[in-house]
Amino acid sequence: MAERPGSWLHGVAQARGWLDAGGKLMAGARSDLLQLRYDATAAILTTADYARLNLDRLKQAGVAIGETTAAIAQAAYVGHHLGAGDAVRFMTQGLDPARARLLLDAQVGTAAAGQLVADAGNATAAHRSWFMNYVRRNLKPAAFAI
Repeated sequence: MAERPGSWLHGVAQARGWLDAGGKLMAGARSDLLQLRYDATAAILTTADYARLNLDRLKQAGVAIGETTAAIAQAAYVGHHLGAGDAVRFMTQGLDPARARLLLDAQVGTAAAGQLVADAGNATAAHRSWFMNYVRRNLKPAAFAI
């Protein structure tokens, strides 16, 4: 995000002289940049920029993300956890079974993933079910309503 023009973190990186003439992070600035992960304002604003980026990519791919706070938050959360490419696939045709199994193995462990796949009948359905339950348990947009 530090190299992405228009992002909050890019502005900070420019102001602190962390970017070279081509807009790339200089090697000597990496440690200073990483220290910002302990700064609450930096974490919040960078996460918001990343969410906006993922939402824009979903919209560009033709994914309907909804208009309610909960729907938008859910789409942003899916993009954050899966990355924009997998989020588009997840929200349209579904993940390829091999990719779904790889993610499920990483998220819950191989043994638990195997059981989920057996219960659901295939890896794509198992990952979708597990992940959407995870999102519903962890995403609480009402907690941030103004």
